[in-house]
Amino acid sequence: MIDLATSLRRWGRLGLGLFALVLVTTGCDAFIDQDQSDSAPSSPTIAGYVQEVPALSALEGAVAEAELVETLDTGGPFTVFAPTNDAISPAIDPSLNRQVAGKVVQHHVVNGEATSDQLSDGQTVSPRAGDDLTIGVGENVTVNRATVTNPDANAQNGVVHVVDELLADAVDRATLTPRFTLFARLVKEADLAGALRGPGANDGRTIFAPTNEALLSLLDSNNNGSLENSEIPSGADGILRYHVHDNALTASDFPAADTTISSLQGTDLVINGGDDVTVNPSNEGAGVTIPNVEVDNGVIHGIDAVLTP
Repeated sequence: MIDLATSLRRWGRLGLGLFALVLVTTGCDAFIDQDQSDSAPSSPTIAGYVQEVPALSALEGAVAEAELVETLDTGGPFTVFAPTNDAISPAIDPSLNRQVAGKVVQHHVVNGEATSDQLSDGQTVSPRAGDDLTIGVGENVTVNRATVTNPDANAQNGVVHVVDELLADAVDRATLTPRFTLFARLVKEADLAGALRGPGANDGRTIFAPTNEALLSLLDSNNNGSLENSEIPSGADGILRYHVHDNALTASDFPAADTTISSLQGTDLVINGGDDVTVNPSNEGAGVTIPNVEVDNGVIHGIDAVLTP
């Protein structure tokens, strides 16, 4: 068996195209029937899978954007934890930030080849970019918060394990998600990226991310459709911290009655998961419009209003 803990650090470049591999190999027959039609090479390279499987068209674009096609075609062997198109919801746009996109796709790639039976519970492996990945082995194999749904898809240059979540921290996920780009920008300008990448106290953090529309509605005073530096409030860091709770809560965890939770800013938030999932129902009444965006360090909920402490 390869020593993943060391070999993973030698990764060159890899892309989201790795994801396609899973869809056309043994263990992924459903994907083959649905997406590959009459094009089914017996053992293509990873890049070949990306190009030939329609369900991976978004990943093919990400590979091209990150200039990783050649690596996927000629490099390896690789072990790839590969989210399918359905796993990347809401969709990312790698053209928003090529550098971050490259980091995210390489966060899914490990140098060397390890099948699922070579992975062990509690093992950590080092991807080409980002923090170590933590493996869990029980009823299912997991990597960070994602579950391996289809293991051990073979290609000419490696093995792919399909996972049900995109592996990215909250800041990188927001940076590449079209409706969260202003939130990501404010986080970076307020020097809070480190805080929002933190692991949190209980399986991660809950981040209530105002959508671009919500931020523009509050801050775009000249109504020109963009956020200028002069329109960013001086206390933006405190406002942003007010949008973060130091435990991971999915929408189904929200109680049906008003419940107080803490924020990183220090002022409490109120959440309600009744008929509509709402934050601060008696004040901003922010509705959760994009729920349960799982990230390595917790969960993001897109909301339609800015919360103010």
